[in-house]
Amino acid sequence: MKSGPSVSPDAKIAAGCGAPHDWGSCTVNTGVVPERGNPRVSVSTLYSFSTPLMGFLEGYAGRAVLLGQFARAVNVGIENRVVALVLPAVGNGPFHLVVDALPGAPLPRELPVSWERAQLRLGSWCVRLTEAALPWEPRVPWEQLRLDGTALRCLRASVESATCARGAWQEGAVFPGRLADARRLLNTLEAAYARGADEALVAAAAALAGWGPGLTPAGDDFLAGLLLALWAQRGEAARPVGTAIAAAAIPRTTRLSGAFLQAAAEGLADQRWHVLLHALTGASAAAIEAAAQAVLAFGATSGPAMLTGFLWGMGNG
Repeated sequence: MKSGPSVSPDAKIAAGCGAPHDWGSCTVNTGVVPERGNPRVSVSTLYSFSTPLMGFLEGYAGRAVLLGQFARAVNVGIENRVVALVLPAVGNGPFHLVVDALPGAPLPRELPVSWERAQLRLGSWCVRLTEAALPWEPRVPWEQLRLDGTALRCLRASVESATCARGAWQEGAVFPGRLADARRLLNTLEAAYARGADEALVAAAAALAGWGPGLTPAGDDFLAGLLLALWAQRGEAARPVGTAIAAAAIPRTTRLSGAFLQAAAEGLADQRWHVLLHALTGASAAAIEAAAQAVLAFGATSGPAMLTGFLWGMGNG
């Protein structure tokens, strides 16, 4: 695909750059085919979709707010939800629609949205659903997962060898100038885990929300990993404390990051995490390493921070 015109630094800030979660830069992809008979309308094809999201969108008509337009993703807010329309390189996620191409022209800040006759309309952009589009279930089958201790040790070694050990992570980009606060909060988290004190766990976890730069601060990514660890340890019983952590953390952070926290609180994860969690049930060391590297490579700090939170939770559960 060709890339659109370069974007000035000020325009990038206005468009929400500092792209998290592997969205890519704010130079927007082209390659979307104009609708026949109407060159102002861009048409994409839907490859796959999050099943809960599709249930919300079918028959919907209203307004959307553009949250960010990047090289590999367009994020919009619809009511209290975030919808991420992404290229295959980003892949399936809890609130993702995977499409073959994104519009080359900048989208307006606000735009009408509707779903009818097997197509999603976002202003002048049309995303068509075909029979080839695949549904994707973002909920991890926690009831079927039995994580293997040896596999978890293998994962920890892989993360540490990638210089993402907990101490190095804390002293890096996540908590610059706030290392003492970070250690205090993590000590509080650890004590809450040891006592099984969920109220204290919620308070300490929420205090990490919003720490770090970007649209998905690394403190939030740490919490998302911690939430998945709670689900791995408790299954459906993790929902109440996960819901409480998300409710306390979301007001402290960005809308996009809040959507990822909400998803993790509900036991939902993206495709990379599904692969990794399955590998942790007893796959080979090579398979665990490959799955870990896929997660680590996701975003500038999102993958490492989320894995750190997950391993921290698994080590303290």
